[in-house]
Amino acid sequence: MSSSSSCTNILSILFTFIVFVLPTSAQQSTGACFTSIIGFGDSISDTGNLIFALNNSHRVNRLPYGETFFHHPTGRFSDGRLIADFIANALGLPLLTPYLPYYGDGWSFRKGVNFAVAGSTALNDDFFNEKGIKLETKNISLDVQLKWFKDFLSFMCSSKEGHCWSTKLPIGCIPKIPSTFHVSNAKDYDEETGCIKWLNDFSEYYNQLLIKELDHLRKMHPHTTIIYADYYQALITIYQSPEKYGFQSSPLVACCGVGGLYNYNSSCMCGDLGSTVCMEPSRHLSWDGLHFTDAAYRKIATGLLQGKYTNPPFTETCTLLEPIGNLDFPCNTF
Repeated sequence: MSSSSSCTNILSILFTFIVFVLPTSAQQSTGACFTSIIGFGDSISDTGNLIFALNNSHRVNRLPYGETFFHHPTGRFSDGRLIADFIANALGLPLLTPYLPYYGDGWSFRKGVNFAVAGSTALNDDFFNEKGIKLETKNISLDVQLKWFKDFLSFMCSSKEGHCWSTKLPIGCIPKIPSTFHVSNAKDYDEETGCIKWLNDFSEYYNQLLIKELDHLRKMHPHTTIIYADYYQALITIYQSPEKYGFQSSPLVACCGVGGLYNYNSSCMCGDLGSTVCMEPSRHLSWDGLHFTDAAYRKIATGLLQGKYTNPPFTETCTLLEPIGNLDFPCNTF
């Protein structure tokens, strides 16, 4: 893999955030925490936008993607659900509807909408064009998603208040990254987790800057509650003690792939001819070398919803969450 494409892949996983819309006074009297969810981001949150943009030609539009929970592909880069799915269910809301397939059908978005597109970047296309970096898919960056949101805003918003959920990956632990940046120097790897230290240091640095920016936004918008969700800590805790959380002792090995140290090969990926799937996806953290399993996303969502990895704790904002054990909602809710 070229260095340019490697940089693009790192940059593409730098953002995911969710906006929760508060209920009106009438809805508050019924005990509702939120009326809808609006999602932005990349493949961590995409529920079907990319495969629509590519006319269903992507490998994620075929099994084994979706096999564990939905039993068919849904456009999600997982064997089942994503963090946003578990959060929506805990809030008593339907799964996020992807924006592109249902554009113009406003009724589908009354309980929420998802602008996230797999492969999208936080920086716009012009930046990459100037650097001579080729993007696999154009016009799906964060600024494009925000434009879609602005077009949609007049229909959706009934309140000036909202709740923003902002997250970031420990990229040194994603199997694709150690495969790409594999080095012989043992000092580059964390002894406890096997992750690449300098990339995780980069994630931590990014998160420190993000926290400062969120503090600035809180001062600018005092009537808006902004919740910082520490996706890094929620996930790194599992990497440090995988067996404690029900996962196998080699958490960097992908469930679906084609051999190698981490069961990841960029020339033959999950869903491609020749790839194989592990017998127990629920025992694996990584699904395809870049994304996580339904079981992993459940554990991450549990940590976030219980407030341990959010600031302020999510439970301070909404005390009416469904018990985490009840997150096995029926697949016909999709």
